[in-house]
Amino acid sequence: MKKYGRIYGVNNIEGRLPVVPTTPGNYDKNLREIRNKMISLGLNETLSYILINDKEVHRFSKDEFEEVKLLDPMSEDRNTLRYSMITSLFKIYEYNRDRENKDVSIFEIGKGFYKHSDEYGEDLKICALMSGEFYQGINTKKDVDFYIIKGIVEELLNYMGYENRYSFIKSMEIPDEFHPGQTADIIVNGKKYGIIGLLHPEISSSKVFVFEINLSKLLELKTGKMKYKDISKFPSIKKDLALVVDKNIEAKEIQNVIKKAAGSKLEKVEVFDVYVGKGIEEGKKSLAFSLTFTAFDKTLTDEEINPILEKIIETCEKEFKAELRK
Repeated sequence: MKKYGRIYGVNNIEGRLPVVPTTPGNYDKNLREIRNKMISLGLNETLSYILINDKEVHRFSKDEFEEVKLLDPMSEDRNTLRYSMITSLFKIYEYNRDRENKDVSIFEIGKGFYKHSDEYGEDLKICALMSGEFYQGINTKKDVDFYIIKGIVEELLNYMGYENRYSFIKSMEIPDEFHPGQTADIIVNGKKYGIIGLLHPEISSSKVFVFEINLSKLLELKTGKMKYKDISKFPSIKKDLALVVDKNIEAKEIQNVIKKAAGSKLEKVEVFDVYVGKGIEEGKKSLAFSLTFTAFDKTLTDEEINPILEKIIETCEKEFKAELRK
């Protein structure tokens, strides 16, 4: 064969790549889509070390478990496998804060490890940390608050196919590292799958918001495919609405009523301000909502939106005895 090749001329032989039959796999497909969604929402992905100090392993959680310690650690600072990923992301935040970078919006998909009796286990989790200012669009930034990080979680869960199946409920067992007034359990189909909230001032003097969701358990729930939402070619109209209601009424209740009253033209409703103080009657609070209206066939006008706003206000007055804040 070599002889004939020399006679014919090796330079005259056309090269061909080997043909290897392959089939597309599904491994890591969901995680890639979740990762891309988080990046599209404006967060930066990070990758942290899974080994921490054994004194830190029970932080940020009230779950009962035994830590998984290394038999022969190279360092006592890295002698235990983490359980909550918040510990790792908070170290990244501290590193940035100490170098005057206070605008931190990061997330990570990784594993937490635990031991129950003689059984070892691990859970895949997604965790995010946000602090400082957050860019919500081109040249638009805002101080991170509870409603911004809650909106990130809502966008993620909707994208994963859990729309109208989740809620945020005040936690009965709040970890010591969380602020008791701004912490909630993430509930899907009536079960807890994560936590969201503000870290306690004793942990950080600056406002640091985090959430953590157990993806291993969440992805076991039956759901449809990841949802890709079309973007309207026509501009949206934004309206702000401030209502004074009883302090015990939750914003989620009002949001649900607003959605029903507004109909299909309402694309999004978000809480952007909660106020209690001067000018507000004792026992009451002011909730300010941002309403985004969109149509896919035309540009909406104020004449079309105003009757919808009036219906929303009338419904809230009836359901919650709400008053329009002047």
